[in-house]
Amino acid sequence: MTRVAVVGSGNMGRVLTGIFLDAGHEVTVYDLDKSKTVALAARGAKAVDTPLEVAQNADITLLSIPTYAGAKSFLASDGVLAALKGKDILQVTTGSPRDVKDFEKFLEGTGIGYLEGRIKNYPKDVGKDKPGSRVIYSGDESLYEKHERLLDLLSEHYEFVGPKYEAAAILDLAVFPSSYGLIWGLLLGGKLVKEYGYSVAQFGEMVSETVINTMRETLEGGYEDLERGEYRTDEGAAAISTWESGAGAVVDTLDDANLGTDIFVAINALLRESIALGRGDKTIAAIAELLGKK
Repeated sequence: MTRVAVVGSGNMGRVLTGIFLDAGHEVTVYDLDKSKTVALAARGAKAVDTPLEVAQNADITLLSIPTYAGAKSFLASDGVLAALKGKDILQVTTGSPRDVKDFEKFLEGTGIGYLEGRIKNYPKDVGKDKPGSRVIYSGDESLYEKHERLLDLLSEHYEFVGPKYEAAAILDLAVFPSSYGLIWGLLLGGKLVKEYGYSVAQFGEMVSETVINTMRETLEGGYEDLERGEYRTDEGAAAISTWESGAGAVVDTLDDANLGTDIFVAINALLRESIALGRGDKTIAAIAELLGKK
């Protein structure tokens, strides 16, 4: 039985605590808002009042709090770093690679083991018994192997993605542009249909197949081209010039519906620039070469 501590008893922290309790582990919980730990204590967790008590009662401490600044503040509390020497930390806070590097530097020379983790699901979908649940880890691979039986409880799928601590953060955050773009596009399409007086539900049925096919084409052929840095001319798919030729009509339709066109105009500008660079016959994946800062 491993002595586990979970710092932060928000939505995710509560789920993580419950998973460890159900597996029979001794779990210590701490939150600045003491009311959040009451229900967990009733389930068998040991609720403590200070960061030092956390450090004294756990072999591995999971930091499930909103920011890296908050994590450093917790660790900087009186006596905590000394009490954690020889023990391990699993950081599951969301942050940038810059945050991770700063945190790594903060822990240098402390004698504390450190592993980065990124949970890829909403709290309700976390746990070994939840299909499709995934957690990725990076940093000290020996700690990943040491605690693998514990990590196995958190998701159906889990993997170590690299020795650089920021690796998990990079792979995690790279999903966000994809999600935001997909959500924006679907909602804009739905809003456009609604503004013209047609059924959003009917549109949803129609667009779902298109989205799935586009995702498949991008994840397969588009990502393969991106990896190689060479983009194919595929007669079976729409070329950049074809995408661009229809973009003006889309902008006009959005404008007539009094909907924002800024983002779509920016995308169209990438298409036009690609054509100007002689890539008009390439698949749309080639616009990836223009995504750097101007």
